[in-house]
Amino acid sequence: MTFFITVSEESNQTLEQYNPAFKDFSISPKIINIKPQSSNYSFKIQHMQKTVPPPLTLNFKLTSLYPIIHNLTTERLYLCFDQDPKYDVLEPPMRMRITSYIESCNNRDIGKPITNIMLKNSSNSVDKTVNAVKPVIVNIEPIQILSTSANLSVSCDAVAIVYYLCQPSGYPAITDTAVIKAMNSTVGFTGTSTSSSLSVYSGSASQINFKATISITNLSPTSDYDIYVIS
Repeated sequence: MTFFITVSEESNQTLEQYNPAFKDFSISPKIINIKPQSSNYSFKIQHMQKTVPPPLTLNFKLTSLYPIIHNLTTERLYLCFDQDPKYDVLEPPMRMRITSYIESCNNRDIGKPITNIMLKNSSNSVDKTVNAVKPVIVNIEPIQILSTSANLSVSCDAVAIVYYLCQPSGYPAITDTAVIKAMNSTVGFTGTSTSSSLSVYSGSASQINFKATISITNLSPTSDYDIYVIS
């Protein structure tokens, strides 16, 4: 059995002719051979421009040399584009949504500028672009605090990997770069002070449903700690 994806707007023209914002736009694969006992397939949508395009109409069809006993739940969906409302920046990243109703598309954003992490921005700084779209940590709260351990809940505004460091209070603040360096170290992150060796506990937590649980151990019951978390 074969699954086909077609775009109505390119039935008699190219997508770039339909709208210049679709230059270097692609959906692939558009033809998927469905194998027996396989139930999950995916296709990739790639947008390589820096402006919001108009919506597209996606059509789906099944064909087979044998009788088809399965039915599509829908033969048509709409691909909507707009500026992602989660980011309060001048040029936010673009949000893509697939919906059953063309009315749910936000056409007010068509033609507006977006940040595209696949392209360099005007200052030719890819790092600046990536920092503008990385997930934001919106809340950190304790779940359980014991004498030598602690569990914390971290909430993000998007799917992410959370990185963290825990160090005794009173030492210089840790930067994002230091946190990542600690995460890449097999022995943890250590430094020195005038009195004794400074131990910093580091780790990562896989994010599930926009929340991550961080577990920290080997704490001293007589010390205060600062915890740094980035995504």
